[in-house]
Amino acid sequence: MKLPNVRGAKAPLLCVFSVFCLAVQQCEAVLRAKLEAKLSAAAGVSVPSPGDEPASGTSCFEGRILDSNLAERASHFLELKGLYASLADDCRSGTHSLDCVSNAQFADKPAQWMELCDQKMGAQSAYTAAVCVAASHIGEQVKAKAAGFETLHSIVNAHLNHCDRVPMACFVQAEQCLFEADITYCFNTCVRQGRMPTPMRPTTTTPTTTPASTSKGETTTTGAVTTTKTTTTTMAWWETLMDSMASGIKTGASSVSGIR
Repeated sequence: MKLPNVRGAKAPLLCVFSVFCLAVQQCEAVLRAKLEAKLSAAAGVSVPSPGDEPASGTSCFEGRILDSNLAERASHFLELKGLYASLADDCRSGTHSLDCVSNAQFADKPAQWMELCDQKMGAQSAYTAAVCVAASHIGEQVKAKAAGFETLHSIVNAHLNHCDRVPMACFVQAEQCLFEADITYCFNTCVRQGRMPTPMRPTTTTPTTTPASTSKGETTTTGAVTTTKTTTTTMAWWETLMDSMASGIKTGASSVSGIR
């Protein structure tokens, strides 16, 4: 009895399966290219065709994408900066809701969202002090972020003229420079070294002398070393906000009792 040729029977199936997998991969590459083209057209960025750029990308390709992203984010934080500046000026009017002021920073269109939120939540005159604290604190945060993104965007945009000579790592990891004290120095160091520099953080030194037990603000001298012991209390902004809300509620309650 002759055994059937199993290997020969499986060969056509393997061939068909390989052709099917190849066709799926080609379709996936075409669909991905079309999707990237649509997204880039919506953002106003010209993306090269798949044949013009290698699969791993190039410095110029990464630079153009980063430039578009930074421009959009800088514009968003500039809008937030203007919104919270106006809220800080108008916070004592009692027409804004504390929840709206706290969450407007997360909206895609913060100004429109803030207006609709105030209409829905209504005025909260009892929380006027808390609204002012929140608007001032968030305003300082978005102001710093807006300045950082504007600076980084201008740097990246200037390097696009010679993007082929900029290491790709500098474009890919450029947002790490937002956490540095000098954004320009951070990016230029990466261009010179070919990699992002080690994060630079401010260091604090611990004194080697141990002060004697003294009262607040008192200065003591031990030997030839003079040591000043000062007690500093730092309160988080949220605690300040809660205290302001509590004082506002007490003020409102006392006003109501006085009327009665």
